[in-house]
Amino acid sequence: MAASYKPKDGPVVAIIGAGFGGVIAALYLEKKLGFRNFLIYEKDGHVGGTWSNNTYPGVHCDIISFLYSVSTDLSPDWNKICASQATVLSYIKSLIAKYNLDPHIHLNTLVIGAEWDDEKQIYRVETRDSNGTLRTQTANIIISAAGILHAPKMPNLSGLDVFKGDLFHSATWDHTVDLRNKRVAIIGNGTSAAQIMGQIPKIEGIQVTQFARTRSWILPYLQGNVPSTLQWVLRYVPFANRLLRWTSFWMAHELIYQLVFKRPALRGIAMKFSESRLKAAAPREYHDRIVPDFPVGSKRIIYMNDHLKVLHRSNADLCFDPIREIVADGLITSQGHVPFDVIICATGFISDKYMIPIRGKTGKTIQEYYDESGGANAYLGMVKPGFPNFAQLSGSLLMQFIGPNTATGFTSVVYFEEVEMDYICRLLKPLINGTVSSFEVKKEVNEAYNGRLQEKLSRSVHMGRSWYRTNGTGRNFAIWPGSGFAYWRRLRVLRWEDYVFRSPSGAIVKLNRASWWLGLTLAACIGTAACLAGSNMSLEALKTHDLKGILQKITAW
Repeated sequence: MAASYKPKDGPVVAIIGAGFGGVIAALYLEKKLGFRNFLIYEKDGHVGGTWSNNTYPGVHCDIISFLYSVSTDLSPDWNKICASQATVLSYIKSLIAKYNLDPHIHLNTLVIGAEWDDEKQIYRVETRDSNGTLRTQTANIIISAAGILHAPKMPNLSGLDVFKGDLFHSATWDHTVDLRNKRVAIIGNGTSAAQIMGQIPKIEGIQVTQFARTRSWILPYLQGNVPSTLQWVLRYVPFANRLLRWTSFWMAHELIYQLVFKRPALRGIAMKFSESRLKAAAPREYHDRIVPDFPVGSKRIIYMNDHLKVLHRSNADLCFDPIREIVADGLITSQGHVPFDVIICATGFISDKYMIPIRGKTGKTIQEYYDESGGANAYLGMVKPGFPNFAQLSGSLLMQFIGPNTATGFTSVVYFEEVEMDYICRLLKPLINGTVSSFEVKKEVNEAYNGRLQEKLSRSVHMGRSWYRTNGTGRNFAIWPGSGFAYWRRLRVLRWEDYVFRSPSGAIVKLNRASWWLGLTLAACIGTAACLAGSNMSLEALKTHDLKGILQKITAW
């Protein structure tokens, strides 16, 4: 795949990332705005993002497949209720082929920075390819779809560089390493660690020890194959796929929100249920060590079915002894030296840092903005004050998937990305058609929104120590404290008054809901009059905006 598309005159959109978010951004620009003047920059040599990078044993989606897909392109071909990594990646590639996105995708192209030019009202996007070649491309709009699961986070342990065996992160699984007859340590107790632990003890001669710093609540997910009969129904029966998607949304994922996150009384029932499943799956000697002492939902929930049953095997162990350091031939724990041949770090990702140095109108980077404001924050999880959208033919916009406070822990990130792109397209429309040249969310609007958000979070279950919070204990930068439906409802209304819009000259343009609809109505009137009047319509009248004459034509008709 080689990018062959050359940007045309007019607004250019730079999309960072060719994973699910980047693909959704591109297809929504085309479907909602009829716009294809975009470039997609992908740092890796392949598309798919996290679904291409994460190939460890047992990796799968824990969201129902019928919801973990784009609403405009429902697939009848899901073979499992919760799809495998390979199936999700195949679906993403099918979208790229269907919408002919290949020519727009620059593989092996790392965005190393971008800077807003306030005079010319553009971003200068700097990239570096796999050969080390540096290039600069101008863009009116930046959509950052880099996600949060792309920068592996290694454990904060000394000795990572002295270990003589094989050591790698779960997100960069080394398939050349033969785990047969090896002593393997898994560091971590999140979803990736659980999925790996559920699989590799089956390997011949392996001895596996999982090291967990903290405990995790575990809830079941829908597991199993999709019957061929159901696949036939989804393919040929009108609205069947759509109905199943909505059923998955309301009766599964939104129900989890009510049971776990919304209502404390029901949360207690969920905790009892999870505790009973934990104890039923694990051997008795683990029971006093695996049940968390914090409410379910305060940290990310693991959705797995009976993976703890592997602890009944003689070659699998779950250890809560703190690791002090890594040495040449293994680990030093609080109980002493433990030899290992392979160390697998399933320790998550760098999620509270924005790694790309994008500079806004003040010259500060996004990360500097985060640091000064106490952690990651954005209006509606997408736009930030100081990072225009702030002037130019299609004002420079910086929007980020997954943005601050848009994760949930219970529903589909694809659904959230679609809701966001629907909003973004409405926001971009006056820029694309030249009505305005840029916009920027007002600082006071962003502060008020995030103040209300953090106040609501402070009364929620989400304030335990976790990666959801800056440095583990600060601002909760990750979680949306409501249902998926509530986020959709909030983004249905675009409050134009929350933004500062500018013309190409830099002058402020008043654009609100009333004036926007008036503009659309006026444009429709002019178009209607031109069609009705035919040769009787004076071209000069259109050029001079002779609205009185135009309206008289419409009235006469």
